[in-house]
Amino acid sequence: MRLSIQAPAIVSGIPIPDAENPLIAAPEARLVLNVELEPRGGVGEARLRGPLPVPGSLLGGFWSNIQDGLGEGFDAEVIVEDVVGSPGQAGSYAAVTVALLHVLARRHGDTLSSDEIVELARLADPLDYTGLPGWAGVLDALRYSAATGRIVAWRNDEEHGDIAEGGVPGLSYRGEARVARRIAREELGGDVYSAIVHLAGISTLAAAVKIRDGEDPLEVAWRYKPVDEAIALLVWGAQPPGEECIHSPGLPAVLEKHCKS
Repeated sequence: MRLSIQAPAIVSGIPIPDAENPLIAAPEARLVLNVELEPRGGVGEARLRGPLPVPGSLLGGFWSNIQDGLGEGFDAEVIVEDVVGSPGQAGSYAAVTVALLHVLARRHGDTLSSDEIVELARLADPLDYTGLPGWAGVLDALRYSAATGRIVAWRNDEEHGDIAEGGVPGLSYRGEARVARRIAREELGGDVYSAIVHLAGISTLAAAVKIRDGEDPLEVAWRYKPVDEAIALLVWGAQPPGEECIHSPGLPAVLEKHCKS
């Protein structure tokens, strides 16, 4: 099955441990994928052919978990026919897993809502969020954007929605860095820690309102970039990415660097 799907990036919001703050995800690149499924007696393999930065072990673990849940096996081949733009690792992984679930559901004569795709994919992810509870919503936000093809705000299963059409095609992936938690609530005290959480949350909500009201999402991301950079430095020890780039949360404990093209 041939699909055109968006690979998104987080353009506003930095995860904070022990908090559930909103994130804004926006389409960054467009992928044209050809996804083929072949029944197999045991657990099938997932093969990705093409120029996408998706780790094979991560995709393989996801696909294995999906088959365990289904109780049936398929070999999956994902052929990347075209990539318009420069997506990051997390956005690419989110888009490919959304595509796999869509094709799998169609094979069984069914369709999945965007919320169902996010929930099923989350259950299948072979990712370790130990010590990183604030990071779990990143892939949820990315997948919701990929599934809807729109700019979205995501906080949790109950609080999320699409806020605008379009995306950020002027943004490109330029690398990533692993980060480690730098502060804890117990060290700073509840009042100080809560103030940091509140600042991060209201900044992203303000950005969401401006995008919803029609402002350019890239301009909005740059307007609130100083707040995200301050939170990333304070909470994760991440140095500012440069004037033309933003921090974009990716896989657990990874901050991707996305820059103006």
